[in-house]
Amino acid sequence: ENFTSFFFQGQMLGTLKFLKSSKGDPLTQQAVEALRRRNVEVEWIGLEAAIESAGEGCTYVVDGFDSEQYKSLCKKCRLVGPSVVIAHIEHGLPMPAGPQPVFSLAMHGVVVCFTQPGSKQQREHLYGLVRLMGGTVTGDFTRHVTHVVAGQVGSTKYKVAMELDTPVLLPSWVETCWEEGLHRVVTATDPAMMESHKCPPLKGCVVCVTGVDEQYRRDMAVLCQRNGGVYSGELAKDVCTHLLVANKTSAKYKYAVQWGVKCVRPDWLYDSVKHGRCMCETAYDVTAVGE
Repeated sequence: ENFTSFFFQGQMLGTLKFLKSSKGDPLTQQAVEALRRRNVEVEWIGLEAAIESAGEGCTYVVDGFDSEQYKSLCKKCRLVGPSVVIAHIEHGLPMPAGPQPVFSLAMHGVVVCFTQPGSKQQREHLYGLVRLMGGTVTGDFTRHVTHVVAGQVGSTKYKVAMELDTPVLLPSWVETCWEEGLHRVVTATDPAMMESHKCPPLKGCVVCVTGVDEQYRRDMAVLCQRNGGVYSGELAKDVCTHLLVANKTSAKYKYAVQWGVKCVRPDWLYDSVKHGRCMCETAYDVTAVGE
């Protein structure tokens, strides 16, 4: 096998060089050993020499994308992390051909759509991590979306994802893939990884109840807390998102209607937990609930 020609075929990556400062990094050493097993000699280069030769068709392997070396090179050179080299050699994933830096291929082939992930700063941070891991970020939910990252349930994007059985994951999925990818080769779509960061069915929901016996209230409170929600004994304006209504005679129900709180039958809670997703509230209308 002519590995060198395979490595760069059709991608115009030029020469692959490792930053000397990365020699002590375990992932870098793993990448070097993988290349040597394919009889590819590794070239090491110092930071100053790399900066001087920037733009000459070189791809530089850098172990840390928050290092001074990275900051000095990122605007001038094509940069990849050592796990990119490992994933290419050992798993056949394509080397990045674009100019943007890619630290790993943990999210290769992943197209992420975000919904309510947090503040603008947090959102931009997550966008950047996805791209550094070889993934794609899209603002619109299209047929190309493979995963949705949601800070809470209930948005239009969340509901569409549920209908299409698109995985909905917490922002911690992105963070964990990045953190673990600093030390080993990670695959974001690993079933265990996704399961541990699956968006709970009540994430972001603050639930209050009315017309329910005390024992059932306690059971509902436990269900809420175990499934990402918050139970509130009081109906707080602009805080509570849902009121579980067993009858419509209480003051809570009247105020909930005035305040625009979503009023649903108690089986909304049980069904959401059963199916692992926030069920559409319109199917649990309280019209038929007794006065």
